Amino acid sequence: MWSKNAEPIIEPQTVRIHSLSRDACLTPKGVRSFLKLSRLSTDDVLKQQLNNKLNHHESTYSNRKKEKSSICNVFFESSILPAWEARSNAIEFCHKEAVKFRQEIKSEESQINRRNELVDTRIDPYALRDLQQELEEKYLQVDQLLNWVNNEKTIEQIVRSRSIGMLQDTCQLDSDSPLVKRMNSCE
Repeated sequence: MWSKNAEPIIEPQTVRIHSLSRDACLTPKGVRSFLKLSRLSTDDVLKQQLNNKLNHHESTYSNRKKEKSSICNVFFESSILPAWEARSNAIEFCHKEAVKFRQEIKSEESQINRRNELVDTRIDPYALRDLQQELEEKYLQVDQLLNWVNNEKTIEQIVRSRSIGMLQDTCQLDSDSPLVKRMNSCE
């Protein structure tokens, strides 16, 4: 039979993304998996992990609220915040890559327009059409990437808002407490 003090403490596992590149963002299966696993290992089990920590560190009633606040603060700083930052960094990296890619396409487009003046359509009547089609495909890729990034940002806001609410409830924090203010500044 397990007593409260004998329950194992489940530590959140840190999920890391090994390498970010433009290709990883353009076909975001790996990035998407990282974001999903990170959310599953931190935010989705936040209440269980926090309750384990709080139950493990039971103390006298008089010091309970102060200790609870301290445990919650350490838990947020050591477990939740690093996961939030890693996910934000991955999403922001892909956003920056999309912006750079769009700029490169625009530059390529202006070069193609200059080259069009030199192309003899009698020699290669499909050259111009092929180049335009290639540009359209690249613009489509960028638009899809930006749409995906915006969706992930929205998901991240929802997940964080829910996590903040759970931390607030579980740790019995007022909305003007330093920890809640810190959490909200991370959104």
